[in-house]
Amino acid sequence: MRRYAPILQEIGGRLTGESPALLRSDPMRWAYALRDAVELARPDLVVSHFDDRLEADTVLGAGRPDGDPIGWLAGVPELATLRPAAAAVELVGTLAGIYRSPGDPPVAATLTGPATLAARLAPELFPAGAGADERIDLADLAADLLAALARAYADAGAAVLIVLERQPELLVTDADRAAALEPLARAAAHRRVELLTSGPGDGVPAEVWSSPPHEFAAAWEHAEAGALDLLISDGPVPAGIPLGNLAQAREAFAAHLAR
Repeated sequence: MRRYAPILQEIGGRLTGESPALLRSDPMRWAYALRDAVELARPDLVVSHFDDRLEADTVLGAGRPDGDPIGWLAGVPELATLRPAAAAVELVGTLAGIYRSPGDPPVAATLTGPATLAARLAPELFPAGAGADERIDLADLAADLLAALARAYADAGAAVLIVLERQPELLVTDADRAAALEPLARAAAHRRVELLTSGPGDGVPAEVWSSPPHEFAAAWEHAEAGALDLLISDGPVPAGIPLGNLAQAREAFAAHLAR
């Protein structure tokens, strides 16, 4: 089943005058700021947020290692107990409370992929460069931290977890990338929520969303044809797009499903 899931935080900021940075400082207020964007776009999933530094900043906010980066990383507390990740859990919980009625779209919480998180952490933990084994260890520990955060999102009310693996190349082989995702898959299965992944190039790019209205239909058709089951935006939908493009996208997606 294909689902339409644009990331609407920049549109929410435009419509309400609020800053998406509220995600980290006042997640409840930000959740309510997203409502107008959700009403306008009518997505199949309410995507919680896009912040590809969220988990890395949470980990690095827990301190810095002395001599043993891998051992130190293994001892980092659960991310859901630390800010800013704790704020994202609160955001998901608030959204789940807003969209709880029959017929409301489910809430989908996003997580940075383990390879991407490892890539964010590597320069900080291994300034001289991480070797192949160290990269795999980093990704494995990142996956364990992310799996615990996934469980927290599910407990907060997320019905879907979306792993955004935007920088998978830190892990060289497909087997290593698949292995890094296994803890997240187990966490989702244990909580009985759906797990989806989105890699580089899977999302609808910013230039499509920003197309002039008279060109949008053709640009959208091309983007939609290459999309997977999850039709997500490649990062947040840009704030400055013609807002009518959101309605066009919803209508074109519905027409595609009806064919």
